[in-house]
Amino acid sequence: TITLSGPIGIDAVSDTGPTLSVRLYDKNDPQQGTLTLGFSRAPLTLASVIATDIHGRSLALTLTNLTPGAPMPPGIFTLPDS
Repeated sequence: TITLSGPIGIDAVSDTGPTLSVRLYDKNDPQQGTLTLGFSRAPLTLASVIATDIHGRSLALTLTNLTPGAPMPPGIFTLPDS
């Protein structure tokens, strides 16, 4: 199950068999760009993220070798103070 909340719109869904992609945008400011989430199946797992900005420039991340439930060190997503 995938749950979205807030002012999020879906403007494209692509189902290619082994992969499901969903392109999202901010309903309050749709011109700012999109975020495309790619999921692999069995089990449904986030496999890629593509952020596209207002100018059409994209940053793509591919997630590999994921271990569900693996421990994460404290502060792993905290930016340094510099």
